[in-house]
Amino acid sequence: DNTGGIAGLSGNNTLIQDCYNKANIYSSSNAGGIIGATHNGKTTLINCYNDTKTEIKGNNAGGIIGHTGTAEASPCIYNCFNLGIIDGLNAGGIIGYVENHSESINVYSLGKITGNTVGGIVGSALWNNTSQNKFENCYFLKSDTVQKSAGSKITVNATMIQKLTNTEIDEMNNYIKDNTSITSYWKKWKLGENGYPIFE
Repeated sequence: DNTGGIAGLSGNNTLIQDCYNKANIYSSSNAGGIIGATHNGKTTLINCYNDTKTEIKGNNAGGIIGHTGTAEASPCIYNCFNLGIIDGLNAGGIIGYVENHSESINVYSLGKITGNTVGGIVGSALWNNTSQNKFENCYFLKSDTVQKSAGSKITVNATMIQKLTNTEIDEMNNYIKDNTSITSYWKKWKLGENGYPIFE
């Protein structure tokens, strides 16, 4: 349980910055490209990504975090992306399962997502706590298995795309420029040679 490319379980005001995962993650519960699950205290992720040719598989599987835990966890996901395959019950491009408060800003997922209850950004949630979660500049790839931003129980403000273009990159960079009080460590974006945004 609680298996992640960087940390299995995270909390207590942890900062994870400039990290990436290139390994497959398999877990019976809470599998994340960066963190398996968050619990007891805020966790902030900045400039992190789950790379291509990785597979994240398990119940509550997310490209960045598998399961956002109790109200005290309050994870913040800033400037992160997923390119890997996500599969399982409650499978999301960024978060598998949302329990309580969270923020996701400047994030995208282009990886294939399959399983039971899937969403381009979030797989599922404990309840429809949309007002307690913030989603801004979130993008996900439209596919045969993914037609909406969240699988169930939560409304996620996100844009479904065929591919990411300079328009979306400009939107993410403008957010960084216009919110310098919180974005001092956020890297700017550019279009990479493989056709998806990467950090400058």
